[in-house]
Amino acid sequence: LLRRIVWNNFEKFRYRFAFSRESPLEKPMERALSRILRGFPPETPKDLIRRMDEAGVSNSVVLAPPPVVSNEDVLAGCRENPRLIPFISPDPGYEPEDQIEALMAAGGRGIKIHPLLQDIKVWGEYSQKVAKLAAKYNVPLVFHAGGSSRLFGKKCMRRTSPKEFLLLARAVPNAKIVVGHVGLWEFPQILDFIKEAKNLYVDISFQSPWVIQKCVNTLGSSRILLGSDSPLGKVKLVLENIALAGLNKNQTRDILTLNPERLLNYNSQFTIRNS
Repeated sequence: LLRRIVWNNFEKFRYRFAFSRESPLEKPMERALSRILRGFPPETPKDLIRRMDEAGVSNSVVLAPPPVVSNEDVLAGCRENPRLIPFISPDPGYEPEDQIEALMAAGGRGIKIHPLLQDIKVWGEYSQKVAKLAAKYNVPLVFHAGGSSRLFGKKCMRRTSPKEFLLLARAVPNAKIVVGHVGLWEFPQILDFIKEAKNLYVDISFQSPWVIQKCVNTLGSSRILLGSDSPLGKVKLVLENIALAGLNKNQTRDILTLNPERLLNYNSQFTIRNS
């Protein structure tokens, strides 16, 4: 019950009033959130479809961050559910070229890297190779951003640096790079660094209406994507936060419909209903 109460209110919690990057409260908060994260049961494709139906969402991207979720499981689940769009992830223990070629041939429609779980530097040789492959296949490349490794049950203090995303975007300007969660509570630094790079996008999972409004004011609505991080995040709550952000009809349509269509190169295989 306590876990449910804490998590249901977490997305409504405005980071600016509580803790920020490397503040005194960050370390204990990350440890508490880590325990909550580990307590969530796995989500099946049927569970996700049910959540989508409840929120009026027609299609969702499903991300594979091995070793937590395998590429094979994501690809198989999405084959059985055409409304689900699979993003694959290379094993950092091996060169990415052959892996990504095979995974894209198997049905991948985008690429995910989790720097903290997979121990990959955002601004590093491996990520640059992956970004070039994402540009080659003309698919989005999504990175987790925000917090330290403590958030995922690790003792090390490693974290992503907001500047790394800008450096990667400049190095591979034809790659479409998505910064996950707007960096969680690091969103002020993320927005400051990425605003000048037009090939950098953000998803607004775990963010309040105030932060969503700030993202639109800083980046414009064409670089913002709806994200929920289900089952940890709630699709309905993100939609409510967008509705409360004071956006106009065109800005809302960009976030909910046009931006994913552009990034995913939607064709007749994919459709998006207005939410």
